[in-house]
Amino acid sequence: MYTGSHLRTMLAYKRAVWQQVAESVVALRDGGVPPLTGDEPELEGFGLTPVWYGGLLMQRAVVCNDQGRAPDVDEAWRQVRHRQEKYPFFRNGHGYGNWCAGWPLPATPWRLKRAASPLQLSGHRYETNTPLFFAEQMQRRIGGALLTVDDSAHGSLWHSGCADDAVRFLRTGQTSNDACPGIS
Repeated sequence: MYTGSHLRTMLAYKRAVWQQVAESVVALRDGGVPPLTGDEPELEGFGLTPVWYGGLLMQRAVVCNDQGRAPDVDEAWRQVRHRQEKYPFFRNGHGYGNWCAGWPLPATPWRLKRAASPLQLSGHRYETNTPLFFAEQMQRRIGGALLTVDDSAHGSLWHSGCADDAVRFLRTGQTSNDACPGIS
């Protein structure tokens, strides 16, 4: 049995299987059997798995320090209803809303502005959960160089040749506006 969750997962799969994703959507629409199930974790492009370099723990710290405590039950329900109405297909997003329940620190909003120091941004050309235009918007807002990874896999920078460019920035301050191949 397929649910909206299965379909949302498929729509975030890596670019290498977008043809199969399209065939699956058509099959589901037409009452057929899709080639994908939405349960293929090896095809996901999210990169949200526990890993040695921080993974979800690091992400939770960033999200919760930005937003502070999770909303109370009434506010959380209002947010759910708003997302259901405005974004019915993606109403559940990544489910970050509950990550911060019991978070002990107040929110610390970012105050981003242009500065004179060098800055290296990176983005993935075909990624669905943090699209490249997010990085492009950030670059327009605060400046810096944008290294573009030509793949659809969130968090793949350290698996690709692009990692050398990112490390070069950390070592020397030299930025890159290049594009480089990612992972398939």
